[in-house]
Amino acid sequence: MYYSPFVRIGPYFVGVITAYIVFKLNNKLNCNKKIILLFWILGSLCNLLIIFGLYKNRMSVLPSAFYIGLGRTIWAIGIAWIIIACSTNNGGIVNLILSWKVWKPFSKLTYLAYLLHPILIVSFNLLSKSSLHFEPLPNGLSGLGYVIITYICSYVVSLMFEMPYAFLLKELMSKRT
Repeated sequence: MYYSPFVRIGPYFVGVITAYIVFKLNNKLNCNKKIILLFWILGSLCNLLIIFGLYKNRMSVLPSAFYIGLGRTIWAIGIAWIIIACSTNNGGIVNLILSWKVWKPFSKLTYLAYLLHPILIVSFNLLSKSSLHFEPLPNGLSGLGYVIITYICSYVVSLMFEMPYAFLLKELMSKRT
């Protein structure tokens, strides 16, 4: 169920609507500061609700179904507001952090990391001799290790396949003109 593409149709539509809104706004959002603050609160609340919504909480079947069914879409709505706010110069400190030059090398590897990350996690877990148990510190450390290993593998795969193709394409285009 988790890997089915239709599970992510809600976030996909939120992304399409967000792109349309950003295109139509043309980098200008003519709203009152109170309205922008309200949207920041609502967007942050969406994301915090999804992150911490289940913390030490036992839910019945119906709220659980809503959480599982709408969680990704609500998360996408929170992220959509961040995108709209940052593209219309209403991002403030969030825009400064997200546009920091340190992120630029990682941004080139992000899609490849997205593709490799689940493969690496499943591979490491299948090679494990013991079952998984939730313990915050070991899981946090292994999660950080997964991220580091994923970006190292992404860099290597990028150097092996993506960069040579990009350089070849650049060379062919320069000879054409």
